[in-house]
Amino acid sequence: MKNKINILFFFIIQLSFAQNVIFGKLTNDENENLENVNVVLKKNDKIIKYTFTDKNGLYKLITDRNDSLTINFSSISYKSLSKEIKFTNKITNIELNIILEQDLFRLSEIVLKVDRDIKVNKDTINFKTKYFVDGTEQTVEDLLKKIPGLNVDSDGAIFYGNKAIEKLMVDGDDLFERGYKILSKNMPAYPIEEVELLKNYSNNHLLKGVEESDKVALNLKLDEKSKRIWFGNIETSIGNDSFYQLKGNLMNFGKKNKYYFLTNLNSIGYNATGDIENLIRPF
Repeated sequence: MKNKINILFFFIIQLSFAQNVIFGKLTNDENENLENVNVVLKKNDKIIKYTFTDKNGLYKLITDRNDSLTINFSSISYKSLSKEIKFTNKITNIELNIILEQDLFRLSEIVLKVDRDIKVNKDTINFKTKYFVDGTEQTVEDLLKKIPGLNVDSDGAIFYGNKAIEKLMVDGDDLFERGYKILSKNMPAYPIEEVELLKNYSNNHLLKGVEESDKVALNLKLDEKSKRIWFGNIETSIGNDSFYQLKGNLMNFGKKNKYYFLTNLNSIGYNATGDIENLIRPF
């Protein structure tokens, strides 16, 4: 009787998306490391990725894009510098070591105000909304989806990376605590001039820097023309099979008092409030 030998061949195919890496070091013309330099990867003026250099002047950006992009380096008192980068379908590591020139026209007697798309100050990151919007944003939720690092899930919960935010404020005031979805899902986006991300947030400002906290909060800063006045919007729509929607917002954000009125009637299943329990029982 002959023995039969069965030989099995296993083929493992691993598919992965190309992760292109851009890294390097930022120094000045005196070979000093430059910390907190704003490093932004863009496509047609739209921000794709961003980061900042560490205390050693080092930075690193990872992207799955495989087309032509622009990387911009900027820092106060230094001349901005831009480079064109072209990726292919192959995994690419690009090292860019940059020397930034000092701005010789910056005089100590003159105070210059620089309008930056992203500004970092210790535990606070400020995003100028005009650099991230494209005109299609209707609500605050639509706006926050465009801010790098922020994510909004299907239920309207807002995350910074994988961490849920603690609260969503307007000009420093908390209107809805954990029930912030009423604000994010209804408030129009056009009055928001700046989104402020607060890391290591403490509910008691007196404990800031004392309490060990890993909480994250967001603060919506209004433009000047929308402060201390009544403003809002109204939207109506009707479709086939008796589907309809009526949305209205009226608000006034003063220094001492803030008012927010909203109405939402619809038969399309849109949840305008999120989980109402988060408003009734925020803790």
